[in-house]
Amino acid sequence: MTKAEVLLEIKKLPTSDRLQVIVDALDLLREEIGLMSPKSSKQAMSKAAKTLLQDYQTESELTAFTTLDCEPFHA
Repeated sequence: MTKAEVLLEIKKLPTSDRLQVIVDALDLLREEIGLMSPKSSKQAMSKAAKTLLQDYQTESELTAFTTLDCEPFHA
């Protein structure tokens, strides 16, 4: 199937299905080039945060600079 044929077939779909085709195609491209989808990335970050939570609660060296959070920052 040529690119033109694919596009013609996509035009026949309802808008919501067309959008889903785009999302699915982007996910395939992300897989091919080694990028995580936004959903996978969020899940990985959530898992990492849960894994490190106890460290951040008990090791003051990891949060030492948070005392500066209320200070104004000027670049």
